[in-house]
Amino acid sequence: MPERAKCAFTGVSIDIAWGSFAQRDMANRRRKEGSRRPNAPERRLVIGPIRWSRRMIRAGFFLSFGLTLLSANALAQDMELPRGIPPVQDSFVKHHMSPLGRPCLEIQGYARPELVNKNIYQHLIKVGNSCGQTIQVQVCYYKTEECILMSAPPYEKKEAVLGIFPALKRFQFEAKEKF
Repeated sequence: MPERAKCAFTGVSIDIAWGSFAQRDMANRRRKEGSRRPNAPERRLVIGPIRWSRRMIRAGFFLSFGLTLLSANALAQDMELPRGIPPVQDSFVKHHMSPLGRPCLEIQGYARPELVNKNIYQHLIKVGNSCGQTIQVQVCYYKTEECILMSAPPYEKKEAVLGIFPALKRFQFEAKEKF
């Protein structure tokens, strides 16, 4: 038996002949599902001369979010300082202490290559003072008399060159605070 159906989009009435009960049941199920129209036209947002669909907006958002994360990660890697070399310390060295019981000075050593010749390294010492008093520090190459005297102002960081050597990337140094 043919059935009469009206197309939702064009409004044209057509006759449908069913070959089996299974096809008819599937059609009835689709009709009962109601408002879901699989071939409904996609809504578009008009911005300027371009019409944007939801899918395009969503893809653009995730693409821009991903690129932002990648660029932030790249910038963070550029800004990250290499881990410094800690000073070699004897166990009974006296330190200035903060009111919370932490050492006032944070001392790190770094080797930085020269711009012109990459095989020549500057040995840098960075000192950070987290206390409210100026602290004098004598920094020497380990077990030598080659030393520099640094003054660490309160709540500031300071950098000084301990020495310059060719092909010597790793170095050891010791720091003694003056009282």
